[in-house]
Parts: sequence; C-alpha cells; structure tokens
Amino acid sequence: MRFAPSLSAIPERPMAEAAAPAPVPAKGTRPEGAQNRADTSRKVREMFTEIAPRYDFLNHLLSLEMDRVWRARTARRLWPILRRPNAGCSIFAAARAI
Repeated sequence: MRFAPSLSAIPERPMAEAAAPAPVPAKGTRPEGAQNRADTSRKVREMFTEIAPRYDFLNHLLSLEMDRVWRARTARRLWPILRRPNAGCSIFAAARAI
C-alpha cells in the first residue's frame, strides 16, 4: 500500500519578502494607445458610436421589431410619471417601478 507523505515531512522554506509591484491595469481594460483617462474616455466613446448602429440593427432584426414595441410601451407607461414638475423624483420613481 502506498501512503501520502505527512505534512511534517515537507521541509519548510522561508518566503521571500518582496515589495508589492505597482498596480498595472488588467489587460483589456484600457483601449490600445490610450495614455490617460481623457484619451481612454474619447476612445471608448468612439467605439460605442461605431458599434451602436449595428447593435440597433441586430436588435431590431433578432427581436423581429419587438424591441420597438417594448420601447414604445415603456415610454407610454412612464410618460405620466416623467412629465410631472419634479422630474428628479419622478425619474427615480420610474426607475424603481421598472
């Protein structure tokens, strides 16, 4: 029969103490070529501007135009809430209702 070695048989090695490395943004969290936050923001905005028309087209196509119906129905139901004078509270109420 073969037995697993006991934990006491494993020699202890001292852990090397190293300085914590500077935080590096995870790969894929910043667009290529972006040097700062403003540049990152601009590039992300450009990306979404480019993608939005295709997204809308596919949304209409794959939902068989039902997304337009859902959007119109939601707008009709929320309009009485959103047209009140105190829009700030009304928007919160609408979001909570959804």
